[in-house]
Amino acid sequence: MSRDGDFASPVRDSVRRNAGILPAFISRLGGKLAVNAQSCYLIGEAALEKEGGDMQRSTHQRRAIYRVLEEADRPLSPQEVLEHAQREVPNLGIATVYRAVKAMTEAGDLTSVQLPGEAPRYEFAGKHHHHHFRCLKCDRVFEIEGCPGGLASMLPEGFQLERHDVVLYGACSECRNGNGV
Repeated sequence: MSRDGDFASPVRDSVRRNAGILPAFISRLGGKLAVNAQSCYLIGEAALEKEGGDMQRSTHQRRAIYRVLEEADRPLSPQEVLEHAQREVPNLGIATVYRAVKAMTEAGDLTSVQLPGEAPRYEFAGKHHHHHFRCLKCDRVFEIEGCPGGLASMLPEGFQLERHDVVLYGACSECRNGNGV
């Protein structure tokens, strides 16, 4: 294969056999690789792919969706993903966004962020424990570092805390300064 040849097929075909040497190979391509037990995504010049076929369709659209989620660094609704990805792929439809988000969630790459009374938003899985802030003016959701801790002490006697979610509400800095969306 020439240096300028198509590297996507060899990567896809050898992910399981050569997982230890792939990072250097991917680096040569100028791309990024995200691997888990169910999927392999090669981001860069090669296609965004998932074994099983669904992620192989419309790879240009899927790469745009992936990049939007990656660059946002905050939970996004499917509508927000659509609006940002349409800058790169103007004919992208909401059904494609929902299919991509569903496939990435099922593969374990995304997790849903559930806010009370709202449709889910999505962010990359595997992040450290964190909470969220929802701007009441622009409806965007942001990650909050840290945790108040000590919540188990608030429980009635005999109760056991298994998990918690903290959502703060207010105005983001852009909306407070009059620059909101």
